[in-house]
Amino acid sequence: MVVRDRKGHTADFKSARLDANHVREALMPLIDREAVLCSDGAAVYARFARTQGTTHQVVHARPVSAYAKALSISRTSTPTTAA
Repeated sequence: MVVRDRKGHTADFKSARLDANHVREALMPLIDREAVLCSDGAAVYARFARTQGTTHQVVHARPVSAYAKALSISRTSTPTTAA
C-alpha cells in the first residue's frame, strides 16, 4: 500500500493481509477526516473511509469482467495489414 499526500509526502507499507485491521493500522495515523481517500476500489478502503467519516473516491478501476474481456480480446486478436 502506498500513501501520498498533496504535498508529495509518501509512505509505503507491506502487509501480510489486505483486511480491515491492517488497513486501519496503517492509515489511521495518516488520514485526516477532511482528506479524500483515493483507491483502486477495494471494499476494504471504502469500509475504512466510511467508518472514519472520510470521503472515498475510486480511481482507475474497472469491473473484473470488463478487464477479463479486454484481456481475452487482446490475446485472440490477430493483427491485420492493409492490402
